[in-house]
Amino acid sequence: MEPSPLVTVVILNWNAQTYLEACLRSVLAQEGISFQVWLVDNHSSDDSVSFVQTHFPQVHLWPLAENRGFSGGNNAVLRQVQTPLVVLLNPDVVVEANWLKHLVQPLLTDRTVGIVGGKLFYGDGRLQHVGGLIHSPQALAGYRGHLETDTGQYELITEATYVVGASLAFRRGLLDEVGLLDEGYFLYYEDADWCARVHRAGWRIVVAPQARLLHWESVLTGKGTFGYWRNFHRGRVRYLLKHFSPQLIIEETLAAEARWLAQVSQEERLAAANAYHYALTHLPSINKDRTQDGATPFTPTEFAQLTTGFLTLFREAWQTPHLAQAELLLQQQKQLAEVRPRAFTSPLPLLGPLIARVRTLWNQIETVAYVQPVRQQQDEVNQLITQISTHYLDRFTQRLPDYWDQMWVQMANLLQLRQEVQSLRQQLAETHKQLDRLAQKAKAS
Repeated sequence: MEPSPLVTVVILNWNAQTYLEACLRSVLAQEGISFQVWLVDNHSSDDSVSFVQTHFPQVHLWPLAENRGFSGGNNAVLRQVQTPLVVLLNPDVVVEANWLKHLVQPLLTDRTVGIVGGKLFYGDGRLQHVGGLIHSPQALAGYRGHLETDTGQYELITEATYVVGASLAFRRGLLDEVGLLDEGYFLYYEDADWCARVHRAGWRIVVAPQARLLHWESVLTGKGTFGYWRNFHRGRVRYLLKHFSPQLIIEETLAAEARWLAQVSQEERLAAANAYHYALTHLPSINKDRTQDGATPFTPTEFAQLTTGFLTLFREAWQTPHLAQAELLLQQQKQLAEVRPRAFTSPLPLLGPLIARVRTLWNQIETVAYVQPVRQQQDEVNQLITQISTHYLDRFTQRLPDYWDQMWVQMANLLQLRQEVQSLRQQLAETHKQLDRLAQKAKAS
């Protein structure tokens, strides 16, 4: 009879079949400790489930009917886990020999430790990180040892603000004490949030550098895309609203966000605007979750100040170059709305001014009776068009929050398409210039 496993390794998968074989082989090769492996599939569209069923029958499968994100997917199994120790692991990793034994060792030897992380590497051998940091006042994530060459400078077990969910070991009893992962996060910052809650409960969070693994990082989530930044900044804003003091957010974070917005790309700016809108629409529920986790709730005054602050950031982030261009075009349209007669001129020397005055007088005498009503009618039409344009631009800007979530993916695609169209226009203009030059040469010859 086999002994009951000491550790449950939970691997959350989403369309990662390409990485699963290397990951599972490295995990199943671990020795010196009793463990079982569960693979939770977040409704993948590739053949991940059938691949695991065929090639790794010893792995327990838990297929989900929908993509529940990192927290929701892991929680599906964590509600059922009974082993004393649990490990969360990404599918895009390859762990070294004895990784698991080193990862859980602090939990077995130190009763004050609640969570343990490992030393993660990039494929080129550089350090990815040895524990995570959360920088004030914006809750931007940082990593100890990031991009450094590993020369043995991080070989001691050390404290960390948080460790990433790509490789995270913990005591199963923490689920009863502090609760499951917060499903308010879809992807990113849920690991930092859970570590903050565990730390608040009095437990230590450490990194065991001998637990080494390669992590491809974000290869499945489109790092650098609008979707990536949207999830990242939503998680960041939720984290700071749950764990930062309202005084810090009001007095420092909001101003820092405004300065930061001026430095980021247009795509990330749009994602930040989406995150600010998320904050505005979820402040009541976040305040409730914040209180349940043991933090001081927002006072009515703080709530109002936070609402005003994030609304200001939302509007500022929405002032993208394309909206600014629309407003510029509207200003130009207003300037051209009134039809003005052009003055007559003549290039002839001496007699030119006289000829121009005669033609102007003749025009006023002969055509004013006809032109003036037409001009007045055109002015009225132009003003109506301008009023309609102004009304709908204002209305669009004001009502944007009502349908933000539905339109932003399309908006990001539209912005990219516009950039591509602009590039094609520039190429076409250059082609026309080259054709003109060739035509001139042909004519000259």
